[in-house]
Amino acid sequence: MTECSRCGESEDVENGRIVGQFDHWDQAVCNRCRATELADHTPLVEEEAEVKAVRQLTERSLDTIADLLDLDESTVKMKLRVVEKRINNGQVTRETLLTQNIG
Repeated sequence: MTECSRCGESEDVENGRIVGQFDHWDQAVCNRCRATELADHTPLVEEEAEVKAVRQLTERSLDTIADLLDLDESTVKMKLRVVEKRINNGQVTRETLLTQNIG
């Protein structure tokens, strides 16, 4: 079972926790730790960071992400659009979203 290298928690999809890994990272991270990292180190607000974190760590569909985060699918779509708008407006870069790494 995969555990988050930051908090030590195991993946528990039923309780909204997934664990994944980026190609350039050598350690697994859960969506909650990743969301905290994004919210702390980028202009993303907490809910935007949560949605972006899950999207970064998984290839799951938007409705599955919505279920995981206990949100409406329309909210997930809107949050991802807001993140893209922030990228396009130069408030945050794709590189920052990929490379922000705590610990």
